[in-house]
Amino acid sequence: MRHLLLSVLACFTLCASARGADELGSLTQAVKTLRSTHGTNTERDAGPELTPIKQALRHWIETQIVTLPDSNNDTGILTRLQDALTTDINAAGLQCGDAGEPNCGRADQQFNARGYLDGVRLAYLDGGRYLTVETGVGIVCGYDQSAYIYERDSNRAWQLLLQSEQDDYRQDKYSPQDIEAIRVSPASVMSDKPAPPLILTLGISPWCSSNWQGLSIRLWRADSQNPTPAPILYKTTGVYLGSDPIADGRVTNQDLLIQYTNNSIDEARFIRPYILHYAITAGDRLTRIAPVALTPEDFVDEWLTSNWRDSAHWSNTHASAALANWHKNLGVKTDGFFFGDGNTSHCRDPALWQVAFSNTDKNGNPQRPAYFLVRWLAPYRFTMMGVATKAYADCDRADAMTDNPVTLFQPSP
Repeated sequence: MRHLLLSVLACFTLCASARGADELGSLTQAVKTLRSTHGTNTERDAGPELTPIKQALRHWIETQIVTLPDSNNDTGILTRLQDALTTDINAAGLQCGDAGEPNCGRADQQFNARGYLDGVRLAYLDGGRYLTVETGVGIVCGYDQSAYIYERDSNRAWQLLLQSEQDDYRQDKYSPQDIEAIRVSPASVMSDKPAPPLILTLGISPWCSSNWQGLSIRLWRADSQNPTPAPILYKTTGVYLGSDPIADGRVTNQDLLIQYTNNSIDEARFIRPYILHYAITAGDRLTRIAPVALTPEDFVDEWLTSNWRDSAHWSNTHASAALANWHKNLGVKTDGFFFGDGNTSHCRDPALWQVAFSNTDKNGNPQRPAYFLVRWLAPYRFTMMGVATKAYADCDRADAMTDNPVTLFQPSP
């Protein structure tokens, strides 16, 4: 019986390999055809012709993941399969090499990977409950990456749970992604029928130059009957690539937490971490909650640059009218840039900090500083208590703690 089982498994693996070889051959021909054509999206040299390539690439990989053992926790086997798939792509002449190699043999002035494929990335999430597959199809300045999340069905076969592809190639709609992170909410072990998971993806729009790019934040509630549900959250913002981590996140059934780096209004600091934290309640309703920043300086920055509807929630209710006026005059409608005016000081009340900021007028001339009084409760709960044109008398204690870098996610190893 044991020999029969091994024979069946061997046949299953060989059949999958043969089926995969046929699909890779067809895929190779289709990808190489792209090299003599151009896409309707001239900025990215992309168009609807990329979508069948993405789907064929996914189907080929699906013929190979069927060989993964049912244990779902052997990362060594997963890594070997990932490397084998990338090796097959390379052997078929479909890899462009490093982005530093100009033009991939094309006459374009910019790096253009059209007609080539990125390597394959595989990973388990939630202890092997889910399998993620990341692929990439070449475009100007990089790869249009797609993410696919699978779970085992009742027959223990991998079933597509979520598909994240950028298939709208219109000039003002196309948002190719270099996938930075995929996160899945943990399944409830206390329930026989756990709710479908929440899935978060963070993607950076690749370009040939500049450390400033776009960041796409997407959150879905998975649906086993529909691999392309509408996202619960779809937010685009700027991101600075010179930090570590660039962007990361965590999602549970109760909350969503994201950190990324973007520009600061403080000219002396240039960049700062941004924090998005949402409570997830019934109906997948998202409500922003603390933390919104990690230091008093970052909180003042966030308070000034957010709309008053949000900033009002982070303000002393007993001074809301005065704070609303300060926000209107110094905040999102102001001209010029803000910069730190000396070190942040600690007040004699241990929960209070003072942050001094100045701004410039349209001619670049410095204005009188404003002094922001911030209440800080552990771990990162901030409230704007007041703003004044003179320093607060009780806030004269130097405190270097706020100068130390803070992150909620670990840098890359």
